[in-house]
Amino acid sequence: MNTPRPTQSPRYPLPTIQSPNESPTDLSPSSMSPSMTRLTPTGPRALSRSDIPTKKEYQSPVPDLDEKVQQHFTQTNCQLSKLKSEYKELDAKDAEVQKRKRAALAEWTYLDRESKREGAKVEMTEKLLEATVNGTLYVA
Repeated sequence: MNTPRPTQSPRYPLPTIQSPNESPTDLSPSSMSPSMTRLTPTGPRALSRSDIPTKKEYQSPVPDLDEKVQQHFTQTNCQLSKLKSEYKELDAKDAEVQKRKRAALAEWTYLDRESKREGAKVEMTEKLLEATVNGTLYVA
């Protein structure tokens, strides 16, 4: 049976088979496998910054279309900036309205509590006066 030979991995080179007459400690370049004597480095840090190819300028095949797209993009950005400024203005107005509503609600709550307290005081005073007039108030 013919089994396919495993493919070469950049991280894990294929093991080389030594012949019986070579010593295992022989590290001369002639004794190394071709994968171990690469001239170009591999791996994530193999390229230095100077070796990275530079990006070429884009040449549009349809320059008229690019101009239209650029104009539309500019108009859209202008509209977006107007909408953002309008949003900020409306948000500021809304914050002011909410602040006034919270203050009014706090004042209403305070006045409601005060009114209930004063009402209770009046009722107690009326009961005391009625008891005094009818003579049902017992003072010890």
